[in-house]
Amino acid sequence: MHMLGANTLIVTCAAGGVNKNYDVGDIMLIKDHLNFPSMAGNNPLIGHNDERFGPRFPPVGHAYDRQYSSQMKQIASKHNLELREGV
Repeated sequence: MHMLGANTLIVTCAAGGVNKNYDVGDIMLIKDHLNFPSMAGNNPLIGHNDERFGPRFPPVGHAYDRQYSSQMKQIASKHNLELREGV
């Protein structure tokens, strides 16, 4: 996507969850993720590094843009939508 000129990527999906307080059709804002492959010793950053994509080991402490998250919360509030948050 970066090579095509994209600076921002908005990802959506329909997935199940384990939070019993959430209902089918709820909208959830992703605030973090679990990296299961790394827990098994796999890392997506291994192999040849293409400098066009930036640093070899980019920081992931802010993988989810706080400004976008704030905007999503404001938009949901404006339209009276319940926006869940989760990992």
